[in-house]
Amino acid sequence: MDAGQLQVRLRAPAGTDINGTEAAALQALDIIKNEVGSNNVETTLGFIGVHGSPYPINFIYLWNGGPEEGVLQVQLKPGAPVRIEALKERLRHKFAERLPV
Repeated sequence: MDAGQLQVRLRAPAGTDINGTEAAALQALDIIKNEVGSNNVETTLGFIGVHGSPYPINFIYLWNGGPEEGVLQVQLKPGAPVRIEALKERLRHKFAERLPV
């Protein structure tokens, strides 16, 4: 079932500080919005780096190991004319072209 959601894990080069990873995450969000049309994005949520214990998320589902890692979650608007599986394949190619390894 296509629920109009996707999650992206990012890993910047080792040694990247939190600001560099945030910049890569924002660039990834721009790529996603360009692919689906910004008017089709309902909500985005990003987790960058390692979070402290008082942060209200379940760490079992967050694999960030340092400031060079992050997770983005994107929810498309209901009825958005986007097939998530096809979008993920396009995004893999776009991210490889435009984001640092």
